[in-house]
Amino acid sequence: MKLLNGLSLFLIAMVCTLSAASAQAGPQSTATLMSCMTNPPTTSYQMLAVEDGFELHVFHHNGTKYMPIHSGTITPNDFELLKKRADYLQQMGSSAKIFFKTSECKNEGPVWKCFSKRSLKLRDLQAEGVSFHMVPRQTSTNNYTFHSMDTFLSFRQKEGHIQYDITSSYSFDKRDCIER
Repeated sequence: MKLLNGLSLFLIAMVCTLSAASAQAGPQSTATLMSCMTNPPTTSYQMLAVEDGFELHVFHHNGTKYMPIHSGTITPNDFELLKKRADYLQQMGSSAKIFFKTSECKNEGPVWKCFSKRSLKLRDLQAEGVSFHMVPRQTSTNNYTFHSMDTFLSFRQKEGHIQYDITSSYSFDKRDCIER
């Protein structure tokens, strides 16, 4: 019963958060097309169809201190860079909505690839562009094949004439991503 109550509270909180977020200025959401949520919930992505495009909802259930900022091997030399990346990405807050025009996205089944060159501001995070893309992956061992969906949320930065991306990446179990 405690698990059911905890899950019910989580779902109510998620609906309230998304409802409050949709009350902000911007396109009105019409249909959920894809959602990925870690199990247990820590980070979620949800793609919605909206007027003139798509809206990516990003939600860090436990706050930005637990948001994914890197996937892969790190060395002690990487710690300073990872700290800078974390500080930058935390500026978007625990939830964010990112709009992409229809022409900026491609959808092939459960896989989304969106890129916008427009400047954007999400709370204190500022970027010269943003992209979100998904890559299906499978890893095989002797008797088992693990299917996952790698996600990449990148924010374009510019220092002088040099451009670079700061990326938050996460690998979801394929069962944690739902195409609607």
